[in-house]
Amino acid sequence: PGSSGSNLLSDFWQDIRYAARMLRKNLGFAAVVVITLALGIGANTAIFSFVNAVILNPLPFPDSDRLVVISETDNRGEEMSVSLLNFEDWRARSRSFEELGGLQFVTFNLTGVDTPQRLAGQAVTLNYFSILGVQPQLGRIFSPEEDKYGAAPTALISDSLWRTAFGADPNIVGRSIHLNSDTFTVIGIMPPRFEFVTKADIWVPLSGFLNPNSPWFDRGNHMGLWALGKLRNGFSVSQAETEMRQIAGQLAKEYPATNSGNGALTQSLQ
Repeated sequence: PGSSGSNLLSDFWQDIRYAARMLRKNLGFAAVVVITLALGIGANTAIFSFVNAVILNPLPFPDSDRLVVISETDNRGEEMSVSLLNFEDWRARSRSFEELGGLQFVTFNLTGVDTPQRLAGQAVTLNYFSILGVQPQLGRIFSPEEDKYGAAPTALISDSLWRTAFGADPNIVGRSIHLNSDTFTVIGIMPPRFEFVTKADIWVPLSGFLNPNSPWFDRGNHMGLWALGKLRNGFSVSQAETEMRQIAGQLAKEYPATNSGNGALTQSLQ
């Protein structure tokens, strides 16, 4: 047995030396092999990182398995944003959701700081943060009094904006900032790395955009509103999907001029 083991080890090292000589003679081939292995390992690492982040690890929100996003669909089945009046009917008629909120993606020009910035933001309904189960690290979320058209403008800011533009000054809460030529009072700072769908630095009440005479109140207009829901305990995504399709069918019959052929698509946030 000892002799057999020695022969195996000797053969192994002979194979290694032979492979090394062959690689030195064929440097181009050796480079291709090394690069191929590197790309393969890198691709596997990237895929595992994606699967680990998106599939294996839950979303960083409480009860994330109960969170859904709902969009409208046109007569071709293509996704589109939700008409505000349809969204309000969804909230009034649906029974699958503990809460149903909405958001619109917006941009702001921040001025009055050392370096003016163009920032990504979100205009959100009052219950947006409670649906996600997130609270500011400093300050508070919007009050019902601030969630009205014509109310004094208020805003929440991201942790990264707080640090880069305002030097992590805790006294920023209660101070004014200038966004799109309007003055907003900062009422809170969101936790580090908080984001939903895309990175945002500013959150404001959606109601501030809802001028009663604006196109928002035309049922046929889709102004970039997206719905976010939290399922009631005991309700599944498929049950909510069935209910939302039924409501969309009712609205299509009631408002054929704007809703004919429109449907609703309910998807798990995960």
